[in-house]
Amino acid sequence: MLRFIFRALGFVLLAAAFAVLVVDGSRSIAGGRPLFTSLGDGAAAIGGVRYGAALAVAAGWPGPAQRIVAGLLAVPGALAAGALGLGLLHAGRPADGAFSERRT
Repeated sequence: MLRFIFRALGFVLLAAAFAVLVVDGSRSIAGGRPLFTSLGDGAAAIGGVRYGAALAVAAGWPGPAQRIVAGLLAVPGALAAGALGLGLLHAGRPADGAFSERRT
């Protein structure tokens, strides 16, 4: 059951990554330069006020933690969703050799 959930979420995240990639591609063509939606922009669009409050809390963290959070939020959303989706698909795969036994 857990493998099914991992695989389903993995496929949904891969589909979302592809959709974001298509939108970013069309924005890049229209803008005449590469434009990517970062994780921070996506979180701001989804989270709104809660995202702003989380950033205010993160502003009080020590310097290295702020740089780590800023670096993570600058990652392109399609790349992050695709990587997480592939990771979930890998985690939900059947055990090695589960379907390879041939009964005669």
